[in-house]
Amino acid sequence: MYVKSSIKCIFADTDHEVLWADVKPRRLPRGFSNIIVGMVYQPPDANDVTKRDYLLSCLESLEARYPNCAFVLAGDFNRSLLPLIHSVVKAFHLKPVVDFQTRGDRTLDQIFTNISEYFSTTSQSTPFGLSYHQTVSYEVWPPS
Repeated sequence: MYVKSSIKCIFADTDHEVLWADVKPRRLPRGFSNIIVGMVYQPPDANDVTKRDYLLSCLESLEARYPNCAFVLAGDFNRSLLPLIHSVVKAFHLKPVVDFQTRGDRTLDQIFTNISEYFSTTSQSTPFGLSYHQTVSYEVWPPS
């Protein structure tokens, strides 16, 4: 995640490889106070249950700390973590928005949000740098 200096990073958890940011664009959909963005990386050999529990705990505490916030949870989820986080996604009414393959014949990179109707569709481009994954773009609509 690239972050402007004006955007408040809530915290970075190096143990779980997650970065959380509090985004407050000039215009927000009615009923939302801000957008909490979580960027996730799950190494293939990491403990999926621990990561699922961590994400659930964080989303619960963030929702309590920032009432009426919107969530965007994005990143590189390994194939074994994706099925486990469905309970987390369901609990917060998050919908997946990436509908194309991002690495080989799999969709390992995903974006989950509860405000998908306020964003443009996702798009893909070639891998960035030394990555093996397609680059995924997801933009606010209408642009500010």
